[in-house]
Amino acid sequence: MPSQPSNARARLTTPDQEHELLTINETASLLRLQPTTIRSWVWRRKVPFIKLGGRVLFRRTDIEQLIADSVVPASVRRGPLTEMSGVPDIKSSRCLSPDNEVRDGECAGISARGLPLASTHSNNNGAVQ
Repeated sequence: MPSQPSNARARLTTPDQEHELLTINETASLLRLQPTTIRSWVWRRKVPFIKLGGRVLFRRTDIEQLIADSVVPASVRRGPLTEMSGVPDIKSSRCLSPDNEVRDGECAGISARGLPLASTHSNNNGAVQ
């Protein structure tokens, strides 16, 4: 008789594991980190832990909650560069002005790669450097 039902592996935590305690090495393995990182987190109190008879242990549920709380949501894509104000459309040599009007030719002060052009300065006698 198997110790776990076959569908229990699909979930991260089985009912038997809810109160399971993990060692530093087991926690590091679960998080794919070095044990020294876990010890550092314990020292800095960045992760909840249990101190039992000189041993540092972690509840599996606490570690799984740490993982869940660390999820960074995907950002919304803004669209192609041509939709951004002042950025040239390199393929057609067009760009959008700050007021979102399409202009043909080069954008003033912006190279074909969308980088600012080097500005020219004049010296005191009016000559361009």
